[in-house]
Amino acid sequence: MTLAAIGQICSTASIKGNLEQCVRLVGKAARGGAKVLFLPEASDYIATDAQASRDLAVAQSSSPFVLGLQDAAKTNGVAIHVGIHHRPVPAQVPGEKGEDSKAAGRILNRAIYIAADGSIDDSNTYDKLHVFDYGSLRESATVQPGSKLTAPFDSPVGRIGSLICFDLRFPEAHNPKRASYGRSIAVDPWGKVAVRLKGVTDAEGSADEGAVEEIGFFDVDLDEVDRVRREMPLLRRIDVYSEV
Repeated sequence: MTLAAIGQICSTASIKGNLEQCVRLVGKAARGGAKVLFLPEASDYIATDAQASRDLAVAQSSSPFVLGLQDAAKTNGVAIHVGIHHRPVPAQVPGEKGEDSKAAGRILNRAIYIAADGSIDDSNTYDKLHVFDYGSLRESATVQPGSKLTAPFDSPVGRIGSLICFDLRFPEAHNPKRASYGRSIAVDPWGKVAVRLKGVTDAEGSADEGAVEEIGFFDVDLDEVDRVRREMPLLRRIDVYSEV
């Protein structure tokens, strides 16, 4: 059996401190026999405000956090999937104008895959498509949305498809490869599963497992649905995927 590992840290504005935490987790993953370690979104830093986030951002190629994880991957023989911030040059950011200074221009919320030899294949890099704007939280003030989906790629633990946080609310990324295995569910607007029916236990199971006649009941609060729609608008990216 091939092992994968997931790591959890509490990132701060200290890139050095965050790197030290992540390097320790890489070592633990290696000692546990894992082939790939998955680390959270924005592992390199969580800033105190929008301007601080822009000030901390650097290009991926010169990021001490990324360079440190590349060394850790190579030293330990463990691949790493990790979320970072990347400061692009103006030509790399669609719609951005002006000088590439820390006072102007938005950054990218990015997921990268570092192979066990420390290398990074840019074709496996993913930039968050859907920025989170809700109430006073305005991710779009600092983050430029990505421009495309990244195709799933091979790894020692199987194929990896990258999405970041809010992206998971939009099904277009996985719809083309969706398979039906029963287990119908009803989910409320906040993501809580209201009812779950039976189905195939895994992709290798028998189709008969999902072919069971069953019914489930759940309460629908239409006022709550309307409230969530008003307070958390989901802006689909029809420039990237087709409109249904």
